Amino acid sequence: MRQTVIAGNWKMNGTLSGLEEYLGTVIAGLPASLSKKIWLALPYTFIFNAAKKTVGTPLQIGAQNVSAEDSGAFTGEISCSMLKEVGAVFTLVGHSERRHIFHESDEMIRKKTKKAVDSGLQTVLCIGETLDERESGMAETVLERQLKTALKGLSPDNTEKLLIAYEPVWAIGTSLAATPEQASSMHGHSRKILEGIFDKKTAARIPIIYGGSVKPDNIAALSQKEEIDGALIGGACLDPLSFLQIIRQS
Repeated sequence: MRQTVIAGNWKMNGTLSGLEEYLGTVIAGLPASLSKKIWLALPYTFIFNAAKKTVGTPLQIGAQNVSAEDSGAFTGEISCSMLKEVGAVFTLVGHSERRHIFHESDEMIRKKTKKAVDSGLQTVLCIGETLDERESGMAETVLERQLKTALKGLSPDNTEKLLIAYEPVWAIGTSLAATPEQASSMHGHSRKILEGIFDKKTAARIPIIYGGSVKPDNIAALSQKEEIDGALIGGACLDPLSFLQIIRQS
């Protein structure tokens, strides 16, 4: 059975001075019994402090991006080993903002995905279509291209660290959100693609979480869908009480 994953993504927000209070509030408010994973993707500069603060708690800390390289003349980049050294247990790869603002190609995301998985980091591969792609009937084709490229060369035996996050670009940071039915349909389609890339057994164990304007008022309906294994939360996780509401209702 796939485990539910609730992952917050601070993006480029927050302060180090406010981090301790935030983490204290979230940790204190977590349910006593948790069957789901609770993750928080922070800016690089916060990871070390947050990882120390959360030792022995259900809250685990990760990064929002990672380099495809191990070391060298890559100014501004952070490697998998560097992330692990400061306590990160997971990383996002291919977030829509990396694809569309920073123009990361499918091939670059493939390299990052393989590097992160091979390093032992839990790896959240983000996929999703734009509004134009959805309205032109290309949404399923876009997901197929993104998944087949990103996972090329990855063996079924090396997928235990892999998660997929379906995040329709048109629903990120907007007032829009995919309906539970739309999200579930795209998750089901993504799992069929995974079956073709790997096999049915492997595809069945890879969690697929939903990201795109997830809030306390829509998480319960999303979570009721069998194909939705959790959520990737942006703006709503910046408020610790909102993040806790989503965790409790998922």
